[in-house]
Amino acid sequence: MFRKFRSLALAFIFISGCTASVSKTTATKAVKRSTPGSSSSKITATPGKGVYIGISGTVTDISFSNQVITLDKTVNDFNKIALTEESELLDQYGNEISLQEIQPGMTIQVVGKAGKDAIIAQKVLLPRPTSLPSTLQFSDEHVNAIDTIRTKLDLPNLPLEFITRVPDPNSPTGSLAVSKYRDAEGRIFSVDPITNRVIEINARPIISSISSDVTTTSTEALEEKAKEMFASTVPDSSSQSQLRYEQANKSDAYFFNWYDESKVGFLNRPQLQIGLHQNGELVVYYNTLYLEN
Repeated sequence: MFRKFRSLALAFIFISGCTASVSKTTATKAVKRSTPGSSSSKITATPGKGVYIGISGTVTDISFSNQVITLDKTVNDFNKIALTEESELLDQYGNEISLQEIQPGMTIQVVGKAGKDAIIAQKVLLPRPTSLPSTLQFSDEHVNAIDTIRTKLDLPNLPLEFITRVPDPNSPTGSLAVSKYRDAEGRIFSVDPITNRVIEINARPIISSISSDVTTTSTEALEEKAKEMFASTVPDSSSQSQLRYEQANKSDAYFFNWYDESKVGFLNRPQLQIGLHQNGELVVYYNTLYLEN
């Protein structure tokens, strides 16, 4: 009897603080009936499980390292969703999805308990198809940024197609959302949509087309070429002396890395990596030295 009274009392407290309605249905059903993108919420008292909150909104930020999703809507002073290992991530068809498939700009629905700093998710739903909003698609500013760096790195100026926008787990915070484009030969360009900087050029997809019978460039010549690329793409190349420099090779590719170890508190060190095939062709370019995210 006391447990039942306590559940009803908690439900009354939550109702006093927001416009949500009380239902005797399960929390999952309450969320499924809410309107995608709506700021309204459903509160359900489930016997033996306390009070659950249903919240829906647009994803504005994701931290994979901390497993936290931030929404643009606030319910009971919460807009952060803490994803636990027990969270059941479902799409609109009831199938399990991975956290990687949740992207900024998506509308999601969450049901869970109110924690100290966030709603602790019990279930996350994608209430509508996961196609990207048009505002996250092809951008002339992104293409201009790609064209600029292609000129600096002597890469072919080929037609581009927009692929997707996804978080980059290798970025300093591990959650920077980048827009990806593919050129006609298969190179993939990742652009930071906030600064319009090209973060990555991934030419690995075209390496398989390189003939094994190629002229091998010396390590010294490859290093010199990498340093020239560094100077052409870094605004203040004099800062090179302040960075930790390393080089390594893997099979027929050689990697030249500059790390900024002066910045602390990041999941990954800000870096610039240039990877070159033994014939001198660019394999990968990755630059997060000047990101704040």
